[in-house]
Amino acid sequence: MKIEKVLKTLRVFHDLKQSELALQLLCSKSYLSEIESGKKSPTLQFIQKYAQIFNLKVFEIIFLAENWDKLEQGEQKEISISSKIMAMINLKSQLRQQQVLMQKLPD
Repeated sequence: MKIEKVLKTLRVFHDLKQSELALQLLCSKSYLSEIESGKKSPTLQFIQKYAQIFNLKVFEIIFLAENWDKLEQGEQKEISISSKIMAMINLKSQLRQQQVLMQKLPD
């Protein structure tokens, strides 16, 4: 499973520095760095915080991590696939935000 690659890809896609995301996750930058480099494994609670910050469900992050190797076939394809996955996640996030806004509109 490539959870560290998925977590790092999410951060980079959203144009966040490790220090910025670490503040949101309530962890140290060095801990986040160790997670992203694969030196440490994230806890389920850590993944839940990540999911909340990026408006995802935990299973979506786990699914991407479990299937990363299947998606990854050379560096160029990895970049292409990563951008497509992130575009899909971004679209899903936008749709969720629109649903929330629609619920707030008066009848």
